Amino acid sequence: MGTLTYNDALELLGYKKAGRHGLEILGYEYSTQGRHRFETERPDIEPFLTDAVCRDLEHGGVFPRQYRFRRPECGVFVERRSDRFVLIDRDKPSAETRWIYETAAAAARALVRKCCDGSFLLRPEASDEFISVEYA
Repeated sequence: MGTLTYNDALELLGYKKAGRHGLEILGYEYSTQGRHRFETERPDIEPFLTDAVCRDLEHGGVFPRQYRFRRPECGVFVERRSDRFVLIDRDKPSAETRWIYETAAAAARALVRKCCDGSFLLRPEASDEFISVEYA
């Protein structure tokens, strides 16, 4: 697996239209051979994706950074609220679920597990404890 960029993270998480398959983003051929090589090597991409989310939260208070000035009507994103981090999943403008986490890393891991194709993650079912969940 080669070096991944911020745009690669956005593609893997579904925030940027990917003109290539996830295997290609990760540096593998999009073929049966490429899939086999990926499954054999099994790189852990979660730390890279989590770090990309945390950097945006640290610098702009929201991930992805394009939501800094305008939040989407529908979609999944994380924002900093005071000393907590909130993962927001909006099904439609009037219906959303908010999971509140103590750390940026915990919220970032939750977002990665929610948005990334689980076949690329080593531990897709693992989760961090959230402080509370709210439905609106």
